[in-house]
Amino acid sequence: MIEGKTKSGFKYMLEESTLEDWDVFEAIADMSSNDAAKVIKGTKNFVDLVLRDDKNRLVEHIRKKNDGKCTIQMMSKEINDIVIGAKEIKNSSSSQG
Repeated sequence: MIEGKTKSGFKYMLEESTLEDWDVFEAIADMSSNDAAKVIKGTKNFVDLVLRDDKNRLVEHIRKKNDGKCTIQMMSKEINDIVIGAKEIKNSSSSQG
């Protein structure tokens, strides 16, 4: 299990294999697209696949930090922090083993 916290303070837990899942990989690829529709679809899929039950908790966390609004920009920052943080945690734990 990977436990981490984003820069804004959102705490998350992920299964270690989550970021290696093909569907998650496709969602990340879509989020990197130049096609706005793919970015939106990829972002939604990423949040659904990775955060699962914590999705609503993340949305509420963002709303509390942003005058009641969950903006795409804020969600993107949180997702980026989760991806980078989870990879760093996973890499540091695998180098210690």
